[in-house]
Amino acid sequence: MSLHVIIPAGGPGSRLWPLSRAAQPKFLLDLLGQGSSLLQATVDRLCPLTASLTVVTGASHGEAVASQNLPARLNPEVKSKYAMLLEPSRKNSLGAIAWAAARLQAKYGAVIAGSFAADHAIKDVSAFRQAVTAAVKAAEGGKIVTIGIAPSRPATAYGYICASDTILRAEGDQPPVLVAKSFKEKPSEPQARNYLETGGYFWNAGMFVFNTEILLSHLRELLPSYYETIQEMVRLTPGTAEFVTLWESLPSYPIDTAIAEPVAARGGVAVVAAA
Repeated sequence: MSLHVIIPAGGPGSRLWPLSRAAQPKFLLDLLGQGSSLLQATVDRLCPLTASLTVVTGASHGEAVASQNLPARLNPEVKSKYAMLLEPSRKNSLGAIAWAAARLQAKYGAVIAGSFAADHAIKDVSAFRQAVTAAVKAAEGGKIVTIGIAPSRPATAYGYICASDTILRAEGDQPPVLVAKSFKEKPSEPQARNYLETGGYFWNAGMFVFNTEILLSHLRELLPSYYETIQEMVRLTPGTAEFVTLWESLPSYPIDTAIAEPVAARGGVAVVAAA
C-alpha cells in the first residue's frame, strides 16, 4: 500500500500537566509503559502501511523528536523517505498538514497521504490498520476521509462527525465507509447524549486520509492566499528568513473548520465507521 504518512507532533505540552510539559509534551512520553513513546507507537502502528514518513513538529521539539530515532522503526525501503519538518511557530493543524502535503506532492506527484496524531493510544492495532486501509481505498476515489470512533459514552471533550446512511464501500473485514454529513464542535452533555441515542455520530479523532491533489485543490478554492503561501514555502529552504516570514503570515486554522467542514457540506468527505 502506498500511504504517505504525516504525523503532526506539536502542541504546548499542557495536556497531562505536570507529567507533560512544554519541553516534554505528551507524545514523547511512554504513558502506556510499553517501552516506547506515544510517537514511536504511532510510527509502529503505521509502519506496514507506510510508503514515506513526514513528522511535523515545533522547532523547540526538533532535538527531542530526532532522539526518538524514528527511521530505525521503518522498513528498510522506507528509511530514506523520512523527513522531519520544523515549524517556526504553532499554526494549528492546517499549517502542518498543508505544508507536508504540498512537499509530498512536489516530490512524488499526487499521492495518497494520511495525517495521524502523534499522541493517540490505540489497543486494537489490527482493527486500526483495517480502518486505515478502508480510508485509503475511499481516498483513491477522491474523498477526504476521516476515521470516526464509535462513541462509548456521551463525551463532551471530543468533537463529533455526523454520518449519513449512504455507504460508499464495504469490503471484507474492513469497516464501512459512509458519506459524512457534518462536523460538530464539542457538545454539551445533553447534546452528546442525544448523539448517542440518535446514532450515526462518531468521535472526531482528527485523522484524515486524502489524495494530495484533492486536498490542495480544496485549499486553493477555499483559501487561495493560504494556498499560494504554502506553494511558495515549498520552493524555499525551511528555516531561512524568507521561509519564516511566509510561515508567520499564515493564519492559524484547524483543518476541520478550514477544509473538512465546508467540503463535507458538498458531499466530499467520508468517514470510516471504526468501532
